[in-house]
Amino acid sequence: MTTAAETAPSFSGIYGIPEVARYLAITPPLTNGNRVPVQKLRYWIRTSVPHVAVSPYPTRQRLITFLDLISMRMVAILRSRGVGLHEIRTTEAYLRKQFDLEWPLATESLWTYGTHVFIRFEQQLVAASKFGQQA
Repeated sequence: MTTAAETAPSFSGIYGIPEVARYLAITPPLTNGNRVPVQKLRYWIRTSVPHVAVSPYPTRQRLITFLDLISMRMVAILRSRGVGLHEIRTTEAYLRKQFDLEWPLATESLWTYGTHVFIRFEQQLVAASKFGQQA
């Protein structure tokens, strides 16, 4: 006998870019009026900040998964703290390669100091935006 949970289709949240912009605008710490325009989100996606998975659904609209939404939120937070897009790209690329993480901006705890992004690795802070230099 199979249960309803076993026969239910697998589903992961998907969002359109305008919906992502609305979600980012209402989540702290961006609720202080710092909106992320739709055009900026499209630019981030086009330039791989962060790397967004290709939607498996046939549509002309760009769809974002839940983990991509969380990654976009982290990008917005990092940008609000003065971290540049180049450093964010470097951080994500380093974490993807070094730790074999598919969504490092969504799944890992990150810290910032100035324009640098850090991650804890083996009881040390490592500058992910500087290809793993020790802090």
